[in-house]
Amino acid sequence: MAILIDGHVHIYPSFSLSCFFDTAWNNFSKISAAQGVSGEQDYALFLTEGGENDVYEKLCKRADSHESVSSNTFRFQRTEEAECLLAERDGCCMYVFAGRQYVSSENIELLSLFSRKRITDKSLTLSELAQAVTDAGGIVVVPWGVGKWFGKRGVTIRNYFDLPHTYPVFAGDNGNRPFFWPSPTLFLDAQKNGVKLLSGSDPLPLAMHYDRVATSGTIIANGEISKNLPVTSLRQQLKSGKEMREFGKRLSSGRFFFDQFRMNVFRR
Repeated sequence: MAILIDGHVHIYPSFSLSCFFDTAWNNFSKISAAQGVSGEQDYALFLTEGGENDVYEKLCKRADSHESVSSNTFRFQRTEEAECLLAERDGCCMYVFAGRQYVSSENIELLSLFSRKRITDKSLTLSELAQAVTDAGGIVVVPWGVGKWFGKRGVTIRNYFDLPHTYPVFAGDNGNRPFFWPSPTLFLDAQKNGVKLLSGSDPLPLAMHYDRVATSGTIIANGEISKNLPVTSLRQQLKSGKEMREFGKRLSSGRFFFDQFRMNVFRR
């Protein structure tokens, strides 16, 4: 059995929940076939919500009311652990895990998986923020971002990866990295220090970016998520770091530059 993970998921107000979860399932299925993954598989989405966003709480309310996203699509149900929901449809299921995205005082993004605790952005250094996430029960991921690993920020990230850590630390590749952009040397250097990759699609706040979900991520070979204790079981497998490999197709140059143009318009 294998686990396919999208470790960096945003659900924005412009997204249709029905289309989003249907697309996630379809993209996971396509990746599975393309990667030659056979037999039973578990699919996992890690929400990494920032600011005041809390789609996970809305999905919890849907689970409590037994309300589906729409007819003929996924319904949500709680698991025995508060940080995971099960999305089910016609015998198919995906695990949806809670998580947050923060920004350090050095303006570096950090993901907190398995934890919903709120931490004020830019109030802590990267090292302090990572420790706070760990203390709150989260797993630390430092995700790559367009133009965000250069200069002083790149030095800060390198220094952080070089530190000895008493807790698991992951680097995260990004589904928005285009094919012509080589893998950052920081990834290779971090891996030499025992930092593993846990990647995701990182959809942008653009209406059509819901289709990016589950197009990039990580596969755990010979893994399985416990339906009774999904958080505990997946946390243990991530900490062990065994048999993990990345998947995902890089963006074309056309889509990359078009998305960046639209993001600049969006910010303005």
